[in-house]
Amino acid sequence: MSILNYSLVASFYFLFSCNPIIETYPSGLVQNQQNAKSSMTEIANPILQSTDGGNTWTDISEGLPEKIQGKEFFIDEQDLYLFTDKGMYHSKSNLPTPKWKKEQFLLENGSIAKGQGRLFAFNYGGQLLQKINATGPWFPVYPNFKYSNVRNIFETTKGTVFIGCDDGLFKSSDNGKTWKHVQNGWVIKMIETKDVLIATSQRGIIRSTDEGEN
Repeated sequence: MSILNYSLVASFYFLFSCNPIIETYPSGLVQNQQNAKSSMTEIANPILQSTDGGNTWTDISEGLPEKIQGKEFFIDEQDLYLFTDKGMYHSKSNLPTPKWKKEQFLLENGSIAKGQGRLFAFNYGGQLLQKINATGPWFPVYPNFKYSNVRNIFETTKGTVFIGCDDGLFKSSDNGKTWKHVQNGWVIKMIETKDVLIATSQRGIIRSTDEGEN
């Protein structure tokens, strides 16, 4: 995630069973993850923006419904996405004041992951989508992937795609035509640095120096 020229905070509840965590990302995004709630609080103004290093904050929620239950927030160099109980909303991240528009989205309770020149969307039920153009539609991808319980999608700089699910970690080097099972147990998060892959898994933190083969 590239460095952005502003900071954002998403002050809504996430669906994680963990203690409250403050995470600071390289982009300056700060996410407040609270304990999982059986009924999430409705928040009238869920998103704030700072352009001075966090000294002052501006409400950038205009265009969103007055009362929404925020579930997940995603940001990259160009786009902001907010998942809510009333659907998914999108804005450009480089606007002084974001203008929110409801997306025609095909998934419920979905998550977004960034690939190489595209965005992936997925849910725990195993539905997989991609979006090539920021203004274009979402459409199904990887029909040959037959597993559900998807937790993450990750694409390396060389174009290798990994899907982590409860059945393990699967790798494709031919854009999803074939899949290879390379890791047992669930894998949730992956990053790449200098040709080294690092992931959080059921075994703990694991790494690979051979494109995920071992």
